[in-house]
Amino acid sequence: MLPLIYVGLISFISSFTISHSFTREYLRDNFEGELIEKKTDSKVKFNTEVRFKIISPISNISYNTINQLWYNKKDYEEFKNEYLKLKKYNSI
Repeated sequence: MLPLIYVGLISFISSFTISHSFTREYLRDNFEGELIEKKTDSKVKFNTEVRFKIISPISNISYNTINQLWYNKKDYEEFKNEYLKLKKYNSI
């Protein structure tokens, strides 16, 4: 029983070492120094300015504001009824 454990441990360590070294060399050789040139003839332009809005924690927001921001049970019931109507008429 003990020799089987040694054989299993040796085979695991050797396969891990070999696969790790091959993967490391493959990734090092294939992805080192590939630069993508910027396209200048594109019709799509992106703004270089990044904008964001800081949202205050939920503990600082009033109950009415939370109700306006999130869906409530009534909204989900309306979604469900609309889906059922759509499913009913599109099933033909």
